Amino acid sequence: MQIETAGEQAEDHWVSLWHLNWEPYRPHGARLRVLRTMPGGEYEFCGEGGRYFILHRDRRGRYEEAGRGLYRQAWKLWLSIGGEP
Repeated sequence: MQIETAGEQAEDHWVSLWHLNWEPYRPHGARLRVLRTMPGGEYEFCGEGGRYFILHRDRRGRYEEAGRGLYRQAWKLWLSIGGEP
């Protein structure tokens, strides 16, 4: 998973949502678990089939995902886009 740093604030890095590799969401397990949700519900940190990722709906109402991978990788991405622990 490649994370492009779009800017810096103090010592923290953040990632622009436009730089993420959004792909159509395709279920990979029996149960999708939403573990965290950003205020407004636009982005969700999810787990499914032993993998974790960021989920959101595009303008047409279809789900897209980014950052699917190991927990540590997806959690780092979640925090970098402004998700709260």
